Amino acid sequence: MPLLLIWIPLLWRPAEMQSSVKTHQLPELIVNSRPANARFLHLIGLIREYSFLNTYLDTVFLYREKHVDFMIPVGKGESENGWLIPRPLKSESYYHFTDRGGLDSVSNYYYLNFSLGNQFGMTPGINLRGKNIGNVPSLDIKVDLLNDPSADRWMNNLPSFLRRNQDLTRLEANYRFDGVSDSGWASPLNVTGVSYILESFGPLKASRLPGLESRQFHIANYIELYITDREYLTSRQARMYRENPKTVLESRSLDLAGIPELSPDIMALVARVNAIDHTRLRLNEVPDSLRKGFYYTHPPRVINFRNWIKGILGI
Repeated sequence: MPLLLIWIPLLWRPAEMQSSVKTHQLPELIVNSRPANARFLHLIGLIREYSFLNTYLDTVFLYREKHVDFMIPVGKGESENGWLIPRPLKSESYYHFTDRGGLDSVSNYYYLNFSLGNQFGMTPGINLRGKNIGNVPSLDIKVDLLNDPSADRWMNNLPSFLRRNQDLTRLEANYRFDGVSDSGWASPLNVTGVSYILESFGPLKASRLPGLESRQFHIANYIELYITDREYLTSRQARMYRENPKTVLESRSLDLAGIPELSPDIMALVARVNAIDHTRLRLNEVPDSLRKGFYYTHPPRVINFRNWIKGILGI
């Protein structure tokens, strides 16, 4: 009997523990609390740009991948120390040239700048009330920045951007927000990505090259911005990132998880450009005599002395 009393609790306890333990899979929770000493919201993102420059004879395609950051002031008196326009941290360009005859070539450089991927500003904050946001984890909103009367709320530098680019025929943006509150107010903290579509028919007024201001070009840009990291900074931390942009790449992990993979055509273009042997091309380049400039012979010393005497006498 005593042995039975000892073994009964030992046999019963594991069964009781097994039946009483229950597990639940909880959803992921991300807390973006703002510290009391925070003065800036630092956003790090990736820009992918797909741009075309078309003429009657040639077409230039550009794929550009660029790591950028934003410094959004959240403290009083810090507005002059931040920036809402993406600051480039690292950039790689891949060009594909084709003509009407089917010939093509690639390069990582082109003398014309038709890229607008770093001129779009981050919205400082906008009220999404009336956009039927509801209780959803994410929200996509499409805006026609050329015809929307309240478009300047979506892009802080839109008026100055339109003044510099008056030949635009299409400018649309698709904003992606996450975690918008029930009040409808969305801050840069809620922005997860933005995509832009831009088209222009007109001369390249900002090219500063002779003959291009009167030629007509068709420019089409598709720009994707993905926010990859965000953090609150003190004034001291923000000053370090502002004065030394390289420290952003060294101290922050450029996590590209969740970003769509490149298409096979773009991956083939990147591999083709990266395979260029630039050193061999420079060594095999034949010098062009027209690039050496004009050669002026030095006048004889007697003529120099005579001109010097005439200058003194005023002759």
